[in-house]
Amino acid sequence: MDKIEKLKELKSLFESSIISKEEFEQLKTELISSESGAKAIFINNKKINIEIYKKDLPDMTFNQAVGACKALGQGWRLPTIEELSEMYKLHLEGNGNFSRFIYWSQTEGSLNAVYVLNFGNGQGNGTPWFQYEDGRQDHDKDFYKYIVRPVRQI
Repeated sequence: MDKIEKLKELKSLFESSIISKEEFEQLKTELISSESGAKAIFINNKKINIEIYKKDLPDMTFNQAVGACKALGQGWRLPTIEELSEMYKLHLEGNGNFSRFIYWSQTEGSLNAVYVLNFGNGQGNGTPWFQYEDGRQDHDKDFYKYIVRPVRQI
């Protein structure tokens, strides 16, 4: 997908109210200013082998987050909860320029909810729909707005 097609897709997401004007402008600027929009940070272990987007995207609902990742093209997507947990380890080591806020994953939880991870304390945060034994929580994907850090396979 070339830049013009990506811009058209971003415009479509904005026009259908999936992303806000501010999010549209930010993603458009990133797309125009960089060929891939990414600085590679690699996690190579038995579980994952991914490239992590160079910076956070703003707070948005889950469906907006899925659309924003797709609009970046080139296979960008939300991380799984396992990938997000590995990214949190990078954060604890001072790598990756992550925020101390809550991030979306693509891993489904209970009905209409997905797992999230708080990079401030390593657990779910906010009002959970369900709390699991390991401390992770899943959150309503149509209500909550959290930060997005796209990933893609390498």
